[in-house]
Amino acid sequence: MMHNNLDRLEAQLRALFEERLLKILTGKTTSDDFINELILVMRADLEENTDGVILAPDRYVIEVPPESLCDWQTYQPFLDEMSKQLFNRGIQEGFQFSTSPTIEINESQSIPRDDWQIRAKFSTVDETFPDTAAMDGPELTPEGDLIPANAFLVIGGKTSFPLQTVVINIGRHSDNDLVIEDQYISRHHVQLRAINQRYVIFDVGSTGGILLNGKPITQATLHPGDVIRIGMTHLIYVQDTTGDLPTSALSLDTEMDDTKS
Repeated sequence: MMHNNLDRLEAQLRALFEERLLKILTGKTTSDDFINELILVMRADLEENTDGVILAPDRYVIEVPPESLCDWQTYQPFLDEMSKQLFNRGIQEGFQFSTSPTIEINESQSIPRDDWQIRAKFSTVDETFPDTAAMDGPELTPEGDLIPANAFLVIGGKTSFPLQTVVINIGRHSDNDLVIEDQYISRHHVQLRAINQRYVIFDVGSTGGILLNGKPITQATLHPGDVIRIGMTHLIYVQDTTGDLPTSALSLDTEMDDTKS
């Protein structure tokens, strides 16, 4: 029975992530390898408690060689999204997790160049989670220490969206925190992560990419006044500061003129 549930879970993850995995994973790492290995380690570590409940590991660690660490770290927002879906879809298939799953990246000297390895385990109650872990559960989110004060996005010069959580997903799909109806925006386009009272923007495998103040980026720390363009939509990042944070602000009209030239 559990084998069938795992097969369905694997199929759902493939449907959700395979296309984007093909874009970001290269070399020996393929979408088939990655999702298959994730399900294999989950299957190997399933436990059944005295009530017959199937418990699944909640921590998944990708061990990579030192020379690949930086490349893998750029995938962290994507892995956070995958861990969230692993939790949601896993619950639907009858699995239980002690806490919201995380997918982490660790450097390992024992892993050969261009290779990787996934291992799974159960977290302990007092275990400390790294900053790069998925932050879906409130118990893992020291929000007061991370979130910039009074930060928000101005969307298309008309409406504002307050930024009040550590992780904010933006895209066209209804499961995003900020849903933007723009046919040129990907279903899952951007993620914002609060790190040390700054928001960092990440491209999570979008088709059209991100322009920040008219320049293409895949990730960057946001400053007050920054103009973000995704699809045909402009977002202005606003943050209440004491004046000690630099700004790379451009006026919206100037940025739009630059994109036309």
